[in-house]
Amino acid sequence: MVIGIDYRLAASSCRGMGRYSREIVKKLFDIDSLNQYILYIDTDCNECLPYNFRWHKLPTANYIVGEQIYLACAVRSDKLDVLWSTSNTFPLIIPNRVRLIVTIHDLIFMYSLPNHQNFTQRVGALYRRAVANLGIRRVDQVVTVSEFSAHEIKRILKIDNVVITYNCIESFYATASNKQCAPMTDKFYFTLSADAPSKNLNFLLNVFSNRLSTQKLVVGGIKERSKLREKYKFSNIVFLKEGIDDSELIGYYQHCEAFIYVSLFEGFGIPPLEALACGAKIICSNATSLPEVVNDNGLLIDPTNEKELIEAVKNISNFEIDNNKREKHLEKFINWQTSAFIIKSLWAKKIN
Repeated sequence: MVIGIDYRLAASSCRGMGRYSREIVKKLFDIDSLNQYILYIDTDCNECLPYNFRWHKLPTANYIVGEQIYLACAVRSDKLDVLWSTSNTFPLIIPNRVRLIVTIHDLIFMYSLPNHQNFTQRVGALYRRAVANLGIRRVDQVVTVSEFSAHEIKRILKIDNVVITYNCIESFYATASNKQCAPMTDKFYFTLSADAPSKNLNFLLNVFSNRLSTQKLVVGGIKERSKLREKYKFSNIVFLKEGIDDSELIGYYQHCEAFIYVSLFEGFGIPPLEALACGAKIICSNATSLPEVVNDNGLLIDPTNEKELIEAVKNISNFEIDNNKREKHLEKFINWQTSAFIIKSLWAKKIN
């Protein structure tokens, strides 16, 4: 069989959807030497591939045009048997003979759009919503990353059969398990977030700058050009440089008073899982998939309730971590090979 994989985000993004497809493809290198694979990218990539994998560079970096025109054309010219679209959207017009498998990580784009989204975020959400509404009946198999997202897809998109492939932290877990970072001198709380409205980061920063101004909050994951850096630059909030590596990140997870994550909507939520792997105490939103990710290994709070957040910060020192229970919970999230085998099994599977 000839299998095409939309690898564009995997080639350009280190986290989230990009990491998901990159890590599963790495496992496919090891477990599948029979099928032929074509990895679609929109940037140059010089990584060496196994003999049955090859690159196909699309002639544009525009995500929408690349997907709906050039990827759709490549499906035909490369004579694919299967196309796996890894990041929520997919070409709307491809031959009926091609089996279409789509990973939908979450359905946040199906909800009302906050008026403080930037232009790119609004266009992206509208595009994902349009593709889902117009093309979901053409999809042969929907895949997602959590029980919560599977339930949402079944309820909103009226899809009966949804396969779950969990996000994992395999390499991060291995590094964290073998690395003890030097203690940091200051007492601090830590969060890792983007500045999209759904991440609810502005709420957290407001609470720390006004109500918890004697506590230091370290923030990772924010782009250098973000307006939040300017807004809070004279406060008790410290922004890390953009793009710190896992080795440095582990140090912040290991030595923070608590890792705080107040996202309003997550299809999965990798940062709390990384914090668990590092043994951090966790204050986490009780919304969407996050209770599934954290379980009872942290304090779950209403992410819109300022009082609950403040109380959790005050009381987190009393929270006891059960290491045996934590390690047991992490077991299903530390091996990408499980998800890769599930994906591989879908190439020829018939859906009734």
